[in-house]
Amino acid sequence: MNLHYLCANHRQWLFEDSKRAEQHWLKWIETGIQCYEERRYREAVSFLGCAFEISNHLLDTTWPDTEVAVSRYTYSNICLARAYEQIGETETRHYLLEEADRRLADFYPVANKDSHLSRCKQSLGAHSDSAYWVNRYLMSESLTANAVKAH
Repeated sequence: MNLHYLCANHRQWLFEDSKRAEQHWLKWIETGIQCYEERRYREAVSFLGCAFEISNHLLDTTWPDTEVAVSRYTYSNICLARAYEQIGETETRHYLLEEADRRLADFYPVANKDSHLSRCKQSLGAHSDSAYWVNRYLMSESLTANAVKAH
């Protein structure tokens, strides 16, 4: 399964500048969460998908640093997977979570049980409240992306 949410022009424009990409990640993760909370799940998938694609790029470049990039990737993945679940696309949800687990394992082949990576991978295995878990243990108590910005 090959999931793309950004058009080629926007992808190139965003990926040329990591700060620009980060700003759009923050904007789209917040908008996607808002849509999700308002039960506009298909719209949430669009915004969260764009945020996820950006987080994947920022993980590739470990920008601004590894821990933040891993946290954002994990959070984006979980939020997007939950939105897919709400529209009945459970196969896509499972694919996203499994792909994230593989991606993080490739990125960090060895992780001890107390590492940041282990906490991220554990959050992928959590179920319905996994986005809350990520926020609580990786980001902050708040469910907004502003908490991520301060990270």
